[in-house]
Amino acid sequence: MDNTLQIELAFFEAHRQEWLETNRNRYALVSGEQLLGFFAEWIKAFEHGCAHVGVQRAFLVKQVLERDEVFYIFACMTDQTAPRQQRHNQTTFGQLAGGQRSGI
Repeated sequence: MDNTLQIELAFFEAHRQEWLETNRNRYALVSGEQLLGFFAEWIKAFEHGCAHVGVQRAFLVKQVLERDEVFYIFACMTDQTAPRQQRHNQTTFGQLAGGQRSGI
């Protein structure tokens, strides 16, 4: 089992209720058991994480919501040689940010 971000996710959950009171709808940036800040935009939190944590270590950017949103991704393909009927299901990073979602 891949444990990537398990520490960060547990830290987020432990503080979710507290953060809802002061940072609802903002994006938390977490590395290990350390909160690196809250941001109004996902991309700003991501850029800050890249600059301060680096791209070799995992970090979590997660919106502070009462219930998490779920993104449905039906297929992710990067091979442009895939059959045409499968290529239309490609999901790029940009599409993921604005993807189909619903609350749970």
